Amino acid sequence: MKEKHSFFDVQLIEILSQEKIFRPYFIYENELDTVLMSDDAFQLLLPLSNEMANDSIRFHWQGDVENVELIVENNKLEKRFRDTINNNFALDLSETQFAEGLYYYKIIYQETLIRLGKFYVIRQL
Repeated sequence: MKEKHSFFDVQLIEILSQEKIFRPYFIYENELDTVLMSDDAFQLLLPLSNEMANDSIRFHWQGDVENVELIVENNKLEKRFRDTINNNFALDLSETQFAEGLYYYKIIYQETLIRLGKFYVIRQL
């Protein structure tokens, strides 16, 4: 299910995508929000699609899955985080590790990609 954004959020995303640090990686863009696992087993509740964050971002889901592997990459495909996480995990977006920009996340369960999404780090929220 796609999340609706206000007019101003849509405008901000369009403006940001013109800057290099927010430029989309088109191969990932075609696969975004693809659900690769039954909704009964795993339903991602957070982060929301195109979420904008400044200091942390939470990963929360429903279903029988206890933990997953989380990989976070910037829009140049440089890995910024990779670890096994539990439900309701808050990823610290420290400025030294996560500069302002567009980030993609991969959620992997039993060595299979089950979700690809993205979020923005914007410090002046």
